Amino acid sequence: MKGATSPTPLVLRTAQRIKEELRSGRFPADEPLPTHRAWAKELMVSHFTVSRATELLKAEGVIESSEGSYAFLLNAPGEKSSLAETATTEINLWFNDQKTVRRLRQSIARQRFQNDFASHRPGVRFSNKKFEMNFGDFRARVLESFLRGDGPTLGEFPQTYLDFLADYDVLGDLATGEDARYLDLLDERYLEHVFVNGKCRFLPFGCSYSYLVCNDNLFREAGLVPGEEFQSWGDFAEKCEQLKKVHGGAPFQVSGDGLFSLLSQWIYQADSSLPAKGRLPLIDWQSEAALTGLNFLLEMIFDRSLIQIMNGSERLSQTSPFLAGRVPIARWEIMLSSALELDSADAISIKAFPPGPNGSSLSLMNTVGWAANARAEEKTQALAGKYILEWERWIHCGEGSVIMRKLGIAPSLISMFKDPSKDRFYSDKLPKTWKKTFSHLKEFGRWEASDSDLVAGVLTPILLEEFQKGRPADARTLLKHLMLAQYDAGILHPSSPIT
Repeated sequence: MKGATSPTPLVLRTAQRIKEELRSGRFPADEPLPTHRAWAKELMVSHFTVSRATELLKAEGVIESSEGSYAFLLNAPGEKSSLAETATTEINLWFNDQKTVRRLRQSIARQRFQNDFASHRPGVRFSNKKFEMNFGDFRARVLESFLRGDGPTLGEFPQTYLDFLADYDVLGDLATGEDARYLDLLDERYLEHVFVNGKCRFLPFGCSYSYLVCNDNLFREAGLVPGEEFQSWGDFAEKCEQLKKVHGGAPFQVSGDGLFSLLSQWIYQADSSLPAKGRLPLIDWQSEAALTGLNFLLEMIFDRSLIQIMNGSERLSQTSPFLAGRVPIARWEIMLSSALELDSADAISIKAFPPGPNGSSLSLMNTVGWAANARAEEKTQALAGKYILEWERWIHCGEGSVIMRKLGIAPSLISMFKDPSKDRFYSDKLPKTWKKTFSHLKEFGRWEASDSDLVAGVLTPILLEEFQKGRPADARTLLKHLMLAQYDAGILHPSSPIT
């Protein structure tokens, strides 16, 4: 027709997205389809784009409508999807539901979404298995179940586990399909290791950085300027000495779980051969960088009494004394969330770790997300992939964010979106100073080594046991002990003789 224009790629893609939703079995043939305005809101496109897309679907005979009336499904688009089959498919999910108010409220939101998801797919059944244990033990339980080939359909893992799981061929493909539009919203940095040979193996939903959380009031009382960054290890130690002199006790607190991360940070920032970009290499526990980092940690803990290791791994054990103004410096993101909820953010600042001997201004960085169990049936994996993509989109882009906030569940501190303003579950209460620091961390952040969490699980108990005995007499002997423990655990294999 004269003057007609070809549909734009966005219109074609929007039409395909609507097709995928129609194919899911979500909309009965005798009920009206969503309005253009509703489609535009769900798909995050303009009303005009939806209008053009639905015109294409009408021309294909997929839907029918008349001027001023609702649209109805005319024919199922394409072959009947396996996702709409009526045979029962079970999605087995494991959750660490410790008995806290926050966990209970999370369960309520999750149950609401699962009920809605299953209502549009009569053949889907959810099996939620709850555990009550600390986070580290729960993560180890899920990892073990994947390696055995049983356990949940989906597992929640840090990104650093992916290489290890891939080596054992237990990572399943996530059938993202057109739901991958959610991934289009994410910063490419966080998708760095999501796809393997073009197939999605991991859906990220949260990112963490290593940084220091500082109580500004205690800094001021010690004559320190809260906004100043630490310039070096020496500068950091000197300021800790000032805090100790004024307030007494070790000014820097770290949990048992955070001890290994702290040691890793010192080692990486003592490594002169660190590459400029990409994922951090595995730590060579026989290197001079490892010796330098460990010696500095031992000096801070034992010789100068500037770091206190908290008993156990419970993060909340650090939060209360910190927010009560009894601890100047600590590590844990949960304290920032608590500060926002209590409207006490003005009393707290965050800082990057001080540069070490190599002068590198890096921060360790990791992503948490979903991985599918490769031992699950193909149809189950496909449904699981659709479920988690819809769940994450619901939380970050849809009504789930409203429900979570109404239930009092704190939003994410760090958005993974290219444009954080489009992330509805990103905190809008962050102080400008925090946003500036997060931008700095993101700019200089580096991905953790691929086995860092596994190594931490093996080495943290050894470090805690050694430190409870007092200062190790020989740092080199302790490093050798740590490396041998990794070989015994089957995480590393010696490539050279241990000296």
